[in-house]
Formats: sequence, C-alpha cells, structure tokens
Amino acid sequence: MIPSLAVQQLTPETTVPDFWSARPEIAHIAAYAHARMCSRWAVLGVVLARITCTVPPNVVLPPIVGSDASLNLFVAVVGRSGSGKSASMEAAAAAVAAEGFPTVPLGSGEGISRSFAYKRMKDRELIWVERSVLFTATEIDALAAVSGRQGATVGPQMREMFNGGELGFGYAAPEKRVILPGHSYRASVVVGVQPGRAGALLDDEAGGTPQRFLWMPGTDATIPRYPEQAPDRFTPPRLRWPTPLQPIRVGGNEQEDDSPAESKGIGRREELWVDPIAVDAILGAAHARATGTGEALDGHALLVRLKVAAALAILAGNKMVREDDWALAGIVMAVSDATRTEMQQELMTARAALSERLGRAEGIKQATAEEIKGQQNRNRVLEQIMRKVNASAPSEQNWRRSTLRKSFPSRDRDLFDEVFPNLFLSEADLQGAMTDNFIDFAPEGDKGTGMSTPRRASQERA
Repeated sequence: MIPSLAVQQLTPETTVPDFWSARPEIAHIAAYAHARMCSRWAVLGVVLARITCTVPPNVVLPPIVGSDASLNLFVAVVGRSGSGKSASMEAAAAAVAAEGFPTVPLGSGEGISRSFAYKRMKDRELIWVERSVLFTATEIDALAAVSGRQGATVGPQMREMFNGGELGFGYAAPEKRVILPGHSYRASVVVGVQPGRAGALLDDEAGGTPQRFLWMPGTDATIPRYPEQAPDRFTPPRLRWPTPLQPIRVGGNEQEDDSPAESKGIGRREELWVDPIAVDAILGAAHARATGTGEALDGHALLVRLKVAAALAILAGNKMVREDDWALAGIVMAVSDATRTEMQQELMTARAALSERLGRAEGIKQATAEEIKGQQNRNRVLEQIMRKVNASAPSEQNWRRSTLRKSFPSRDRDLFDEVFPNLFLSEADLQGAMTDNFIDFAPEGDKGTGMSTPRRASQERA
C-alpha cells in the first residue's frame, strides 16, 4: 500500500521516491526510460495511454456520477524542441508490450470517426475497421493548424471522445454519415507540446480541454549521465475481456436484440470495480459542484485520475481499481498539475514578451510613419514659399517674414517656422529676417545680398 501523501505539494523533481519502486512494472518503465535517455514521467504517460487501447470499448468505469465513464485517456508530453518528446513515445512502445491497435495521426474532427469505420453503400451498413485507435500528434502545431480552421470540429469531437460519447456528424450524404455509438470505440490520444505553443490546448480552458489531459514533463533531472542497459520488454499479464461485435443483421436490417448494446455492435458491457475510497472522493467533489461550493472543472481532474488508476491496475494485471491504484494515480496527477501550471506560466511569459516586441515594432512603425509624414509636410511648405516668392513681380519681391507667414493657413504656420531658416546662407541674414525687416529676395544669380534666393536654396538642398 502507498502511504498517505500530500500530493498537492509534489513537483516532477520532488515526487516521493516510493512511487517508482511501488511495483515492478513501474520500476521497469523508469529503468527503460532512463536507459533511452527519456523522461520516466513522459514514458509512463504514453505507456498508460497505450495500455488503455488494449481494453475493448465495452469495458467501462462505473457510473459514479452520471453515466458510464470511458477509459479513453489523453496524454500531453511537455517539452521544448529537442527535449525528447518523440523519443519518449517510441521508448514507451518498446518498453511495454501493448498491441492490437493502430497509431493514427490526429487530423480533422470528421476524420476521427472514419478512422474506426466506414459506411458500406450497397446496404448502408456501418463496417468497423478498428475498434481501438491511438491518435498522436508529435507536435502540437499540427493540431493547432487543424483546430484553427474556420468551422473546425476536432475540439468538440475530442471532448466527446474523452467521454466515450457518440462520434460523427449527420451529413445529408449517406456515405459521409459515419456515426459511432457511445462506448463502441476505444480512442486514446498522445500529443507533444512545446510550452510556448501550448495555446492550442490551454486556451480552451473554459471548454475543459486542458483538464481532460494528463500533462507529463518531457525532461527528467534524474536521468543518469551513464545509463545502464535497457531491460527486456515487459509484457503485462493477459486479461480476458468481452469482445465487441458487429451489428446482428437480418434481411439487410439490424436485428432488434434484447440488449441495446449488442444491437449496436458494442458487445456485452463489463464494468471495472472501483474502491469505495475513490468513489467517495469523486462523490464528494460532485456534491460540492452540484451545491455550488466546488470547482466546476474538478470533475475532469478526478475522472482523469480514475482513468490513470484503472490503467495502472490493468498494467498490473487487475480488473479492479484498488486503493493503492488510486493513491499512485494521485501522485501522477500531482505531477500533471505541476507540469500544467508551469507550462501556463511559461506560455504567459512568452506571450507577454511577444506583445512587448510587437508593441515596440508598432511604435517604431508609427514613429517612422509620422516622421515621413512630417518631412513631406515640411517639403510642401518650403515649396509653397518658393512658389509664392518666384510668382511675385520684381517690384513685389520685398517681403516681411510676418507677411509671408500670414499668407499660409494656420495649420502650416508651425511648419513655416521650421523651414524658414533653410532659406538663408548666413546667420546675420536670418537674424535680420527674424526681426521682421524687409527680406530682399534678389533675382537668381545676384550674389551681392549675401542671401540665398528660394530658387538657389532649393537647388543647394537638391
């Protein structure tokens, strides 16, 4: 038995060492992961997802709250690029024998149900290709690209899949209408997540998507510099399960059977026994939510814990979820919660840094645009001064600065003050003009005044 643990204080680095020595199969996973230079937590998470895929979909967790609960398990392996997320997935497949299901890249919501079955057109029968599928996305970017499309359905379908609910869509075209009944399929998910790009999952917190995942760290400070040789592959004890069926058909139509499950091709339902301690914890949290005193999303966390406990039990060769399974699952969930919290903080930091960079870039862009616009306005006013002077008759070429300034609209007078000094070659001439003496704009080519004509000043600037 595992002793009582203050799991809320655990982190991936401070987890109670008893966990990894609690059972031979858990110790094996740790040894194999370290031999392959992988995080033991990441390998454990993937192993548990794979183990659930070996259990037929008609094997369910009891209806402690609501209806039957599915064993479908979602795992996120968290780590930066190159931290070994893909290696952990491969190591998990090599460490523990869990066969009998394909691994399928996670794509569109419409493609999820078609990974299991298709509609045969001649009699419109649902033909099962697979009953169990492990969906994977080695990098979260692929899932983010799919879920970010307009009208994407992968998010809602994944949330339904977590509960073992009905999958598919009621398309008008019969060949597209592939609808899987609830608890007729087994589907677990493993995704690799870089903390800075985790928004694809974390941003749907209101929908409960992050709470449906088990978050396992892709790095492990306990990996030895010189690991030992990897142990032989572990084969879990074989358990006998009821086999799902194809629908019973008579005369091209589904036969009405006394068992609704069998008429849908699900097979005989088998319920895993759960220890009363776990049941009481789940009921207590459900009562708090129902009376408005608990967290609405706690139900997802406890259901994930129950799924982890069931997977640990099955890995050990048991069909019953005992107290020690529940305690071990509590340690795993503590690591998951700590990993998710750390990733959320890192994502917030990355987004704040990005916002700051974008803000600086936008500020530079605006400042540059304002500078360009200001220079264009100054050039415009300078050209207008030259046009006014050059358009005057020779007898009218004596101007006062104040008169010339007043000939401009009020919005341009500040610009006039900026560009006016550019018309003079000497400080003395400028000072004379600023005291409102007559400005003698001599004809072009007359250099006796010591002043630059507007025309000459324009040419000098050019």
